[in-house]
Amino acid sequence: MIRQAQKKDASIVFKILEPIFIDMELKTMQKHPQQIKSLLEDAFDKPEANYNYQNTLVAEIDQQVVGVLVGYPAEMEAQIDEYYQSVAQEYGLGANFELFPDKESLPGEWYLDCLAVAPNYQGKGIATQLIQAIPQFFDASVLGLNVDFTNNKASKLYQHLGFEIVGEMPIGSHQYYHMQKKL
Repeated sequence: MIRQAQKKDASIVFKILEPIFIDMELKTMQKHPQQIKSLLEDAFDKPEANYNYQNTLVAEIDQQVVGVLVGYPAEMEAQIDEYYQSVAQEYGLGANFELFPDKESLPGEWYLDCLAVAPNYQGKGIATQLIQAIPQFFDASVLGLNVDFTNNKASKLYQHLGFEIVGEMPIGSHQYYHMQKKL
């Protein structure tokens, strides 16, 4: 079953997303892992944050969250950065803190920020189900996402689902293909 996340899902959502944050090798997350974890979990009920329950879909099997999709309209990206900067000092992260210093989305798209499935449930079509559910929950006409140059498995999945490479983006220390799909 695919459903919109609820506030109570915060800890499991971030447990499933954690490998993505590790793979991205973002310096801020490497330097302050506990503070960032607390910040993200606390922000899960804040509409200004990208990782909030309103921007999150979860896949459930036997009432257990096994997959997570997080996204938002590209126009929200500046607001997201401002929110994290405004609360950073509360978490000991300093006044000039930037959680996501790189721009990740293109204008006019609904940006699929994160997609992850728990290891024991990978390869069962859950990621596909989450992506296909986006129009049921969000007002989107163009989906956008980034996939690491080295993540061939994800790139093939997205191409199979109709995404096309429209450019490249550096995020952190990695290079990504930016892909889009018109709905």
